[in-house]
Amino acid sequence: MKSYICITKANDDFEAELIKSKLEDENIPCMTRQNDASGTMPHLRLERGIEILIPEEYEARAHEALNGHQ
Repeated sequence: MKSYICITKANDDFEAELIKSKLEDENIPCMTRQNDASGTMPHLRLERGIEILIPEEYEARAHEALNGHQ
């Protein structure tokens, strides 16, 4: 089983999709994680952001891919 790390956080769904798209263009697998208590506490997502997760072994490539984004 792969170990995933948070490479960055997005402020909203749109920004998360932009980041995911950039990573996927570089063939870096990724997924998002957000804690909003299953939609019952949406303010938590605003406070904590949306985490972009990647397999640990892609960390260096992901930082290179996102360098121009952040």
